[in-house]
Amino acid sequence: MSRLQRPLIEQALSEADQWENFKDGATFSGALMGAYALGFGAAPFLTVPAAAAASMILLGGRKARAARWKATDPPDPVYWIRVRPRRQPFYEDAFRDWPLAQATIRASRALIDSIALEEATVRADERASGAREAGAEDEEQARLQERDKYVLASLEADAEVETATKNLATELRDSEARQALLDVSLDELAVPRRLDEALPDEALVLLFRAGFRIEGLRVRVPRPEQRTDPIASIADGLEKAGAATGEFGRALRKAIEGGGTRRS
Repeated sequence: MSRLQRPLIEQALSEADQWENFKDGATFSGALMGAYALGFGAAPFLTVPAAAAASMILLGGRKARAARWKATDPPDPVYWIRVRPRRQPFYEDAFRDWPLAQATIRASRALIDSIALEEATVRADERASGAREAGAEDEEQARLQERDKYVLASLEADAEVETATKNLATELRDSEARQALLDVSLDELAVPRRLDEALPDEALVLLFRAGFRIEGLRVRVPRPEQRTDPIASIADGLEKAGAATGEFGRALRKAIEGGGTRRS
C-alpha cells in the first residue's frame, strides 16, 4: 500500500490516466501523420513533427507508468542500495535546427528528468519501507534523505513538463505540417496496422539517433471513427497530460508545505 495520502494517490492516478489517454490517442494521429509524410517524400517539415509525436508517445507511456507506480509503492527488500535517478540517453543534436526541434528537445528533456526523479523518489521510498521492516534504522534514514532530495527536485521537473509540453503543443498547432494535413482528405490515407510501419524511415532514424528505443513504437494502431486534424489532436492530448503533471506537482508541493504528503 502506498504511503502517499489519499488525495495525492488520486492525483497520481489521474495523471497516469491523462498520459495513457494521450498515448492511445496520439498513436493513431501519429500514424496518420506518418502515412501522409510517407506519401510526400518525408520532407523535413513532415519528418520532424512525426518524430516529435513519436517521442512524446514513447515518453508518455513511461510517464504514465511512473505516475501509476508512485500510487502503489510497496516495500523494497534491497534497502541498502543507494538510489540515483536513471535518465534515459538523449542526444538532442539528432534534431538539428529543423522546425519544431527546440520545442521537441525541451519537452523530451523535461519528461526524461521528471520520469527519472519520480522513479528515484519511489525507489527510495520503497527501500526506506524495506529498511524499516528490517529494523535497519540507519539505512531507513539514508533512503528517506534520498527520497526527500528527489521529491523536491521533481517539483521543478513537473513544472517544466507542464510548460514544455504546452509550448510543444502550441508549436505543433502552428506547424507547416498541420496546415498541409488540413488541406488533404485524410480518409484517403491508408494507415498501417503498426505505428513503426506508419512512420517514415527518416523519422525512425532521427529517433534512434536521439537515443529512443524505437522498438517501443511496434504497437497496434487503433481505428477510430473519425480522422479530424490529427496534429491538433496530439497537441490537445499532450497539453492535457502535461497539465495533469503540473497539477500533481502543485498538489505535492502544497502537501509538503502542510506536512501531509505521506502516511506514517
